[in-house]
Amino acid sequence: MVVEATGYTAGYESTGKRPGDPGYGITATGTRAHHGTVAVDPSVIPLGTKMYIPGYGYGVAEDTGGAIKGNRIDLFFDDVDEALQWGRRTVTVRLFGKGKKSNNPAIFAWGESDTGWPFAKDEKLFLKYLKLDSDWFNQFQGRADLFQEKVDSASGDTASSEATVGSVWGSYPEVVSEKDMLRPHRVHWALMASMDKVLGDPVVHGAHGMEDEQGTRGRKPDPEKRFKELEPRDIEWEEFELYYYHWWEVETKDGWESHSETYTKKIRLLKHVNTYEADFTYVWEPKVIEEKSEHSYLKVIVPRCVKVAKRGPLYDRVKKTLNSYGLVKDSNVEFVLQLAMNLDDTFRADVQGFNSPYDLNLPDVHFTGAPGKVSWPCSGRITSPFGYRADPFTGTKRFHSGVDIANQEGTPVASAADGIVIWTGWAGGYGKRVVIDHGSFRTAYAHLKEILVKPGQEVKGGDVIGLMGSTGRSTGPHLHFEVIVDGEYVDPQDFLERSGAS
Repeated sequence: MVVEATGYTAGYESTGKRPGDPGYGITATGTRAHHGTVAVDPSVIPLGTKMYIPGYGYGVAEDTGGAIKGNRIDLFFDDVDEALQWGRRTVTVRLFGKGKKSNNPAIFAWGESDTGWPFAKDEKLFLKYLKLDSDWFNQFQGRADLFQEKVDSASGDTASSEATVGSVWGSYPEVVSEKDMLRPHRVHWALMASMDKVLGDPVVHGAHGMEDEQGTRGRKPDPEKRFKELEPRDIEWEEFELYYYHWWEVETKDGWESHSETYTKKIRLLKHVNTYEADFTYVWEPKVIEEKSEHSYLKVIVPRCVKVAKRGPLYDRVKKTLNSYGLVKDSNVEFVLQLAMNLDDTFRADVQGFNSPYDLNLPDVHFTGAPGKVSWPCSGRITSPFGYRADPFTGTKRFHSGVDIANQEGTPVASAADGIVIWTGWAGGYGKRVVIDHGSFRTAYAHLKEILVKPGQEVKGGDVIGLMGSTGRSTGPHLHFEVIVDGEYVDPQDFLERSGAS
């Protein structure tokens, strides 16, 4: 079914209710709204209908709305930023109405007759894949729940012990929820489905010469087992204390009157997670924000992710799972990933990464490259920083491993320092990409229109290596610039500042 999909939250801007109001966060069916709650027109989509929305995921029709009429649905998001990033989209949703005959296409053909699964079975499998991941994800805290939590401490003449995380720190994008941090590591339904197909479809085994040492051919799909094999493991958290202090003076007839308020709140930050893709370690540090004037002072401390280490052979868990069933060729892993990308474009985006400029009112940078120096690789405006941000294609918060610098197409891009080119070519979502080894660190340059160097070539700081473009997964001309130290992505802005770049 083709529908127009918009986003909403539990907040006042969507529902007219605030935390503490009767019915806040409660749907028309009496359930608490969460990611996956969908508001519908019951005359078009009956309440209780399960569905899959591309770019959003698994959903259930659990709510209604005065403006939701006809072929329109409203998707619940944890915070306003995500809802705004989603915007208004026309999407084709898969409906799974109980007892209803559906004309959804089969997920994929199965078996030598190539007629596909019996459709009822196909729907049940699809729902299992979606729900396994959704149930796992929803056990963690989202932004809506985090922002409703009360502060741990409050002091000062204007402070209130009833203040919430949202009312104090809600305007700071650095404050992320457990779901924000774990969202990039979810198990996509398309990967589970492609694993099942590769492990059991006789056509796949025959056409691709796959081994069959353990009678893998003809195995039945097993969503629960696939999820257990691929689910995130060894999740570790660290504690961080949010801080807020505000002092100000108000002029009265008797002179200046001082006021102040101080709040603290401890939250959890993701430290480590092992996924089917790799082993991830996150490094956080306090970010101090200060604003001063003659009659006021504000100090806020929020977390900032400064480094993410992605270690281990990529997709090693996928490979080991296939190996355990007798499928030992490395090409089998590639086939599984390619099949999953063909099943759903959102998985293709997960594999290839995303890098796209959009206006965040961030600073300009200037090219000052020269031999023996470390510099920005080009001039332009930083349109997307390092760290957590909203994916411009899906609206969900994802980790951005570099910075995006926007300028006109064809702007020269130079090596940030002296080094040796170690890789050039097409890199999926990165488009045309160059990687340079500088000895103690490496830099990478993506979305180039044209590459002007070759692997093995020595370059000096300031030497032009390519031209800015918009190749790969991109919405406009820009350079995605990364700095890698000891195999870990680090914030290019911090790194260059410490290296003396102007």
